[in-house]
Amino acid sequence: MQAAYCELENDVRLALAELLPSMQADGGGVELVSICDSSATLRLLGTCQFCPSRKLSTQSLVADLLSRVPGLRAAHVEYPALVTPCGGPMP
Repeated sequence: MQAAYCELENDVRLALAELLPSMQADGGGVELVSICDSSATLRLLGTCQFCPSRKLSTQSLVADLLSRVPGLRAAHVEYPALVTPCGGPMP
């Protein structure tokens, strides 16, 4: 079981490394937070955290990741809590 987990984690990290350059070109990035039950949790970095089109970009990221890593059943992206200058949540 542990060997399969390590292989899945390695496969996810390799796939993210292939997808990362396009995100870095725009000042952003992504990191693997955890893997549990064949599901990866990712976190956006840099400008990707606040990009107005981040939901569309993350849908594409998740689809690309799932197609590149056969053992991965799901991927979820953690979004940062965004607040307005007045302290309220952003829409």
